[in-house]
Amino acid sequence: MCIISTACRIVSVFLLCSLLPGHASAQKPAPGPGRGEPINIINADELEYSSLGGTRIRKLTGHVQLQQKDATLFCDQANYFLDQNTIDAIGHVRIKQGDTINVYGNSLHYDGNLRKANLTGNVKLTDSHVTLTTDQLDYDLNTRVASYNRNGKVLSDSSVLSSKRGYYNANTAEVFFKQQVELVDPKYKLTTDTLKFNAQNRIAYFVSPSFIHSDSMDVYCEGGYYNTARDIAQFEKNAVLTHPPQQLKADTIYYERDRGYGIARSRVNWADTSSKIFLRGSYATYYESGERLLATQKSVLISVIGDDSLYLTADTLRSFKEDSDKIRKLIAFHHVKMFKSDLQSVCDSASFSFRDSVFRLFGKPVLWVDNNQMKADTIQVHLRDQKVDKMNLLQNAFACSLADSGLFNQARGKNMFAFFSGGNLDHMQIVGNGESIYYAKDEAGGYIGVNKAVCSNMILYFDSTRQVSRICFLTKPDATLFPLGEFPMEESRLRNFSWLDSLRPKSKDDLFR
Repeated sequence: MCIISTACRIVSVFLLCSLLPGHASAQKPAPGPGRGEPINIINADELEYSSLGGTRIRKLTGHVQLQQKDATLFCDQANYFLDQNTIDAIGHVRIKQGDTINVYGNSLHYDGNLRKANLTGNVKLTDSHVTLTTDQLDYDLNTRVASYNRNGKVLSDSSVLSSKRGYYNANTAEVFFKQQVELVDPKYKLTTDTLKFNAQNRIAYFVSPSFIHSDSMDVYCEGGYYNTARDIAQFEKNAVLTHPPQQLKADTIYYERDRGYGIARSRVNWADTSSKIFLRGSYATYYESGERLLATQKSVLISVIGDDSLYLTADTLRSFKEDSDKIRKLIAFHHVKMFKSDLQSVCDSASFSFRDSVFRLFGKPVLWVDNNQMKADTIQVHLRDQKVDKMNLLQNAFACSLADSGLFNQARGKNMFAFFSGGNLDHMQIVGNGESIYYAKDEAGGYIGVNKAVCSNMILYFDSTRQVSRICFLTKPDATLFPLGEFPMEESRLRNFSWLDSLRPKSKDDLFR
């Protein structure tokens, strides 16, 4: 037995030597129809030649090394089918292509004509950009594209990407993931059905509905990209960014994670459910620090007040939380308009703080409450239990209402203070330099005359129809009651009177007109 074994080994070595490059017998098989570049045997500890059913086979064992063009195959054992120009290899299989690509596996089938390899068992592909692992891999050495359909993972720095199916293009360093896709990073987790990832610049491209979850927020989108190296993303197509109790929706959301900074464009919808505040518009910027939001381009802010909603528009809207106690504050400036079913306003700038529930209007503010028009240098609207409770008209206060065609009840003074009951205007106090013109009616509703009075302090009372029902003079008045037909027209308007009904927003649709 020992003599026979030794003889076989000598024959194997002789055959191997005859096939080594430079040996007289090392002839390359002549290419046949459709035959590709022949596979060269570089090394093997043992080689056996056989013919099975007319098929010529060379069996190589131990430190096997084969080469075709720019690719080298290493393995423990291989069967080289000469006529088919194919290789079946097992044991520590490795394909090295060029300077960077290495593919490992337990077993291999390689078609030398097509230059395509199929590897199974503990498969791993590495190059300068990625490490891809799977149970089964098809690798095309011509295109340098690897594909799998039995679950695969790609490692890129601290990120791990996995999917049921996918392919990797080593020329472009792009991985295309399909089915049950996950991207797990120490900072977040992404799930989707389809994802393209460039391993060179580490940018993930969303091409199907995608979800991103982190400790601070959740994101949904159907398009866009995420630069995992710089933590910069752009979420597109029905993008939603949720940071409870806030949520931001838009066609496009650009987001820088490290700065906590975002830009929303087109069909922007922002909500703070804890404060019952909503914002819609075309453009907005957002900072996580202070939960600051800045909106421009036809933006409208909606605040839910009881069973009603207040709509506010301006050239620019700001919402933020004050550092001292994290109380939210709203600021609107330039061309401010406000609409609520029982309250409307225009001014140059306005603010609202949840600290005291007060709207502050500046810059020639005009306020309408039911049938009454009010203006002053500054107007403060106090809310209580989500209803209007009090209004302060400070400096150059003026209130008026239409009594009849061309006839106006009027009151002016240094300051005015309006008080509400159940959300309805109950009475108004004038403090300092008070003047009034009041068209008095009898019980049947007919006019009995015009009362014009000058009184430092007075109180106007309103009935259930929000009309002035009576006036109480708190200091000695200088008052005259004129018959309606004898009231001088030149005295029918108090100083600084102006009827601004054309500026009044009569519906929320008027806010943009």
